[in-house]
Formats: sequence, C-alpha cells, structure tokens
Amino acid sequence: MKTLKIIILFFVQSALLISQNLQINGYIQADDRVKIKDKTISWEEYRLNLTGQAELEKVKFYSEVWLRNFGSNNAKKISDLSDRNYVEPFDIKIREAYVDVKDFIVDNLDLKVGRQRIAWGTADRLNPTDNLNPDDLEDIWDYGRHLGSNAIKLSYYIGDFTFTGVFIPTFTPAVLPRGDWIKIFATEFSKTEHNYFEISDSIIKIQNPDASLKEASKFGLKISKRNILGFDVSLSYVQGRDDIPIISKIFAKPSYLDSIHLSFPRMKIFGFDFAGDIKGVGIWGEIGIFYPEEVILETLIQNIPIQRETILEKKNYTRFVFGLDYTFKNGVYANVQYLHGFLHERGRGNLKNYIVFNLERKFMNDKLTFNFLSGGIEFKRGKEIKNNHAFIYNPQVSYSPIDNIELIVGGRIIESRGKTTFGRLSDRDEIYFRVKYSF
Repeated sequence: MKTLKIIILFFVQSALLISQNLQINGYIQADDRVKIKDKTISWEEYRLNLTGQAELEKVKFYSEVWLRNFGSNNAKKISDLSDRNYVEPFDIKIREAYVDVKDFIVDNLDLKVGRQRIAWGTADRLNPTDNLNPDDLEDIWDYGRHLGSNAIKLSYYIGDFTFTGVFIPTFTPAVLPRGDWIKIFATEFSKTEHNYFEISDSIIKIQNPDASLKEASKFGLKISKRNILGFDVSLSYVQGRDDIPIISKIFAKPSYLDSIHLSFPRMKIFGFDFAGDIKGVGIWGEIGIFYPEEVILETLIQNIPIQRETILEKKNYTRFVFGLDYTFKNGVYANVQYLHGFLHERGRGNLKNYIVFNLERKFMNDKLTFNFLSGGIEFKRGKEIKNNHAFIYNPQVSYSPIDNIELIVGGRIIESRGKTTFGRLSDRDEIYFRVKYSF
C-alpha cells in the first residue's frame, strides 16, 4: 500500500508540474467549396485544431488533435438516421502525441518517442524525400499532408552535423481521397488499362503486410550539414513499403470478377536535399531515387492458364523538385517549383512533370493579400504539351481584418487536353471560402 501511495503521489506531482508549464494553442477553421458546374457542395469541413505543449528542464510533451465535422450527411437508408455518425459526420484525429527528451543518456543526443510527424525535405509541400509518414490524400488540394506515425527517433548533434535515425514498427497505408475523388487516381494505382476502382468496393481486397517487424516496419537514416557555401544539405535513406496500393492479383470466373487484390510493394529510397539563397533568391531542391520490388499482376480465371503482367519493374526511378522564391522591390512575392514525378507516380516512363507557381502581393499593411497568378501546369513531355496537358488557375484573396483572423476567397479553374491526372478534374472547377481563427 505504501508503494502504491508513493506511485500515486509521483504521478500527481508530475501532473501538477506539467500543468503549470502547459501551453495550449490552436485554430478554428471553416472550409466550404462549391462546384461551379452544378452548384453542389464539393467540400464542407469544420475543424478545431488543439496543440498542447509542456516543457520541463530536459523533457518536452507535445500533442496535436483535430476535431472535425463534415457538414454533409451520409445517410442512405432509414436506419442511418438513428446514427449520428451518418447524420453529422464527426471524427477526432490524434495528429501527434510524443515525449522529447534532450541529452538522452549522453550530451547532444535527443530521443523522441510517440506519435510524430517526421518531415524530411526542403521543398514547399512537394517533397520526394519525405517518405517516413504515410501520405494523407484525403483532401487532394492540401499538398504535402501526412499522417503521424508511432515512432522512435534519435538525433545526435556534432557541430554543424546532425545524425538522425528513425524506426517505425508498424505499417500504415496512405489515406486515399474521400468519396468518388479516389477515381481520379485510379489508373495510377492500378497501372493497367482497366479502371478497377469503378466497380464495387466489396470485391476489392487490401493485402496488408504481416504485422511482424520484418514485414511491417520502416526505418530511416539521415545526415544533415548546415552552411556549406551558404546552403544546408542532407543525405537520407528510407526502407519500408510504398503506402499507396498497387494491384497484384485478379481472381475471376469466365463471366464475372470474383476479387481483386491490392498490395503494398517494398521500397528503398535514397534522398538528397539542399536549401539556401544567393543574393536574396531562395533556392532549394530534392532528389529521391526509388528502388521498388518487382510487382507482377497475376490474373487467375477459372479453367484458363494464369496470366502474368509486370506492372512495376525492379528498376530504380527518380523523382525530383527544384524551386526558388524572391520578393521584388515592388513587394511582389514569387514562388516557382518544377517537380518531376508526383507522389502517386512510380516506375520509369510513368513520371509526369509539374510546374507550380504563385505570385502574390500584400496591401494595407499586409492585411490584404492577392494571389493573382497561382496554379500549376502538368505535362509528360515538352513536345507533347500542346495536346497533352492540364492547367490549373488558382486565384485567391485573403484578408485579416484583425490579428489572428483570416478570411479567404478563391477558386480553381482547370483546363486540360489529353490524358493527365489533374485533367480528370476538369469538370470540378470550384470556388471556396475559408475562415480561420488562431489562438
């Protein structure tokens, strides 16, 4: 009993100490989007973001939670009306929750344990070397969003060098786009001529890796160096599995499909990134060299010999991004990036090119911002760009009438020719309105 009292007293004292140092921040955001074509709501999300942080002498506790409501109801039948999850969809997401220990065991060695977002890379939200956390594609317009991972991270500092090691014991797949948005990337996921995502979900099976550390774990190593001729650089290595599924088996009868199996191929990734500036021009870049395992699609039809087709070759391919930004004397800020290979594209010959740009100017003591030339261009080869491209124009105006409040109005207009990823969105032009209050 005495031991129990000591333990309880310890936790009570720890809780009181943490509460005295606790800082709570966050924001409230409303995000509504309407399709121009048919005036239907394409997105309706209301989010409360809460971050909590407490720091002791050498220990930091941090958490981030999203509480969200998706305004449109999902009720399809009478029984759904008695389930609040259908009538007013709501979810709670623990984005991060970890403990960070400084000078763990020895000086300059930090340990971080728990659910954490481990962001690698230097580019602006388009990062070929950011491959530890699963991709979060729920909102396809929120580039660079990832889930947190339950991980162990060690960082050791020696002068301008940082050595980082990360171990993630379990496999988590990417979150794919909500609703019928998944069809936009269907052919990229399947890598065949057939869009199998058009058929019933009931016959599509996900083949997750075994839960063993050998099959499900992921690890990463990184060496960073500050200030090499004015640039920060790093080398990285990640070994695990691709978090976006690829079709691997089809079971069928002569007259109908029985089941389709998707799996997650192993992947090794070597990365290099840099960031710095030359005479006021910010410059950055990333290169990710991907080494996938071979994926052979097996089609098994009753009374017919097995058909095999290689849909992911065991050949390395490279995604990369280069970008720069600059603020002109007249106050115009420009940001341009060139990306080869979007996050869902894999395999030699399957990578497309993207140019993403943004020009903006602030007025009224930075309270009013016009993004007057913002968007992107997608194309596969320069000589084919005239007849095979997608162009996205994304003008936006944001206004902050008082501190901590931001009002945003914008739109997305998509024009395309040929077969492109974003060309599949050409009938989804939209306008959006977003309100955000930070505290």
